[in-house]
Amino acid sequence: SEMCIRDRKWREIKEAKLLVIDEISMVNANLLDGGSYFFRINRGVDKPFGGLPVIMVGDMFQLPPVVTGSTKELFEEIYGSAKFYNAKCLSGLEHYAVELNKTIRQTDQAFVNLLTKIREGVDLKRSLKQLNEKAKIIEKYKIGDIIKGAEVKGYSSFGCFFNVNGEIDVLVHLQEISYSRVNHPDEVFNIGEKHNLKVISVDKEKLQVGCSVKQLSPDPFEHIENYELNKVYKAKVVKIMDFGAFCELEPGLVTLLHSSELSWTKKNVSAKKMFKIGDEIDCVITEIDKDKRRVSISHRLALPNPYDELENKYPVGSEISGTINNINEYAIYLSLEDFEIDGFLHCNDLAYSKNGEEELKKYKKGENLKVKILEIKKDQQKIRVGLKQTQKDPFDWFKDKKVNDALTVKVISSNNKGLIVKPEGSEIETLIKKSQIAMSVSDARP
Repeated sequence: SEMCIRDRKWREIKEAKLLVIDEISMVNANLLDGGSYFFRINRGVDKPFGGLPVIMVGDMFQLPPVVTGSTKELFEEIYGSAKFYNAKCLSGLEHYAVELNKTIRQTDQAFVNLLTKIREGVDLKRSLKQLNEKAKIIEKYKIGDIIKGAEVKGYSSFGCFFNVNGEIDVLVHLQEISYSRVNHPDEVFNIGEKHNLKVISVDKEKLQVGCSVKQLSPDPFEHIENYELNKVYKAKVVKIMDFGAFCELEPGLVTLLHSSELSWTKKNVSAKKMFKIGDEIDCVITEIDKDKRRVSISHRLALPNPYDELENKYPVGSEISGTINNINEYAIYLSLEDFEIDGFLHCNDLAYSKNGEEELKKYKKGENLKVKILEIKKDQQKIRVGLKQTQKDPFDWFKDKKVNDALTVKVISSNNKGLIVKPEGSEIETLIKKSQIAMSVSDARP
């Protein structure tokens, strides 16, 4: 049986059409020469590797092969270094060296599948033809070429991948997306979108093409002085996120419009509900930092401030109508007419002479109230209103009264503290303390 196994392996060696050497960076020059000699003898062909075409695949970023101290000097004397490419057998040998770097392994699955076929000897003639065609595709691109309509295929933390005409994937590095700062490609691109690209690098050995989007246009930060703070500009919505929208002031100048700068009155508003990609909107530039290559913008500052409009129409002391839209344990919130502004009505401002928390329980969402503007804080976007202030103040009854005046009162109730009384003609209940009921302590019993 051992003889049969040896015979079968010998036949495989004799009939082989291709030799694939994997993890080539881990193979030293001496071992490669030894392998070449093995195939030369066992195939009976006096050529390197017995005349077999050789494909060497590996990751050039790996460490070189380990060489012990006892053989280091010998390697240096014969090969110069132990690395595989110094092997004598490679001189004049027709071979392919394919570097599988980290980028290709993670992103170009079609290329990995092709190499797997070659390794496993599946449809070798066609697979090798595809490998050669890929190399020819790379060769047709030149630095400076403009690629039209490349499609966004995928993202990574270091860049964005585009498919070109279904024949090759190219990388736009994070730093080549925009002249403005970009933290991740999904801030700018959407899967399936088509963009023009500029070729900035071609690596024929790695079969890679590097491209740029930002280099299609001049650097806007070279003339950023043309933009003025607090001035309104048109911006194009290019990407919508949960936290806001990315807007383009000009080609290559993309900046974030944060959700907090979308509206004066709507809190936590979604940009998706306000805009769509391609919309041109008004924005005010609030900050320009040329060193950090950052521009900050606001959409709400380009709109009329509803707090200014409300103050002009309803200054403090004016009465305004509102609809209850929320109630909590201590206050009511009202939508004030057509301003999309909420007024804050504290329970203590519901009634003069009644318990505020008890009064609060009488109101429901949807009720309309007429209230008075008590305070406007535009910088904090807060409006405080009152209901009791629209009514006659019961304390006005005491305006013409002074200390030591005699009053006629009606006893309402009594408790261990004294008497609860109401002056004639007044709506205010007050307490006569037990100690103030009579001159004699024995008579001071409620």
